[in-house]
Amino acid sequence: MQPAKQTGDAAPTPHAMPADQALEELTHLALQGRLSDMERWIDVQSASGDSAPFFAALRDLLERFDFSAIQQLTSHRAAGSAVNGQGVG
Repeated sequence: MQPAKQTGDAAPTPHAMPADQALEELTHLALQGRLSDMERWIDVQSASGDSAPFFAALRDLLERFDFSAIQQLTSHRAAGSAVNGQGVG
């Protein structure tokens, strides 16, 4: 039996997030609107872990050119993991 696939509406869990430093880098790229660099960042980061829901959400936002939402997602997650003491490293 295979687990059910998650929809794009499901929020990624804190333990499935890239490290705070990587999220800060993505936030910086989103602030500058660097589409190609963000695509490369996603490719590199998604190859190194099991954060599939997070990267699916990022790809969806990137396809919509919603850099503001990307910035909010990464800033919120990095801040939440620091507040909760759940940083990934």
